[in-house]
Amino acid sequence: MVSRFKALAAGLVSGLVLWSSGAQSAQMYDMRVFLNQAHPFDRSARRAPAVPVVQQPQVVQPAVTSAAASTPPSIPQTASTASMSDGDELKFNDIVSEIRLGAFWHDTGPFGSSKEGGIDGNFEVLFQSPSFFEYIWSPRPHLGVTVNSEGDTSQAYFGITYEWDIWEGTFGGFSWGGAVHDGKTRTLETDRKELGCRLLFRESFFLGYRFNEHHNVQLHLDHISNAKLCDANEGLDNFGIRYGYLF
Repeated sequence: MVSRFKALAAGLVSGLVLWSSGAQSAQMYDMRVFLNQAHPFDRSARRAPAVPVVQQPQVVQPAVTSAAASTPPSIPQTASTASMSDGDELKFNDIVSEIRLGAFWHDTGPFGSSKEGGIDGNFEVLFQSPSFFEYIWSPRPHLGVTVNSEGDTSQAYFGITYEWDIWEGTFGGFSWGGAVHDGKTRTLETDRKELGCRLLFRESFFLGYRFNEHHNVQLHLDHISNAKLCDANEGLDNFGIRYGYLF
């Protein structure tokens, strides 16, 4: 009985000692601190916390068009383009003054005998008188062609034309120059003219009437010969009517 009491007393004393030491340990070690600490073997706990990268929004600059890019390239202005831009472009009637069309009786006139036949078609262009022709009273240069319908003598000619107004629409004038022909220079044929030279002098006379500022009609006579510069010089005359259009 005594031994049981001693054992019970010893157990009570031991329990008091253990409770006292446990209470002191609870005051020395806070469990909350232990829970907030990282595990000694956890490596990720030692890394610095990742800082989130905030990406700034990209600002798109508006495209700036320079004056040089928007302006078309300049084109060098030539003499022709400069005159056209100033309204001084060359016009057809600045060169051509008049066109004349006609029909002639071939080898018919007062200056020689008639041997050849057929009808001649005539086309002539008169040009504006150049300024340096003022010293010879401003004649108009001309170029023309006369073609025979029967294959006899045809001619191409050039020269200058003088013209004057006479009275109330009537006008008259003459021309002088040269002609190149495809006729005979020497021949024994009785129906062909001996013209002596290939290049001949050419003169013409005309009398006409103007219906208005553009249209006119005229009687025309022309003569070609070599002025006796070659051995033969029969000459050739044509007479007929022509229509003229003045620009």
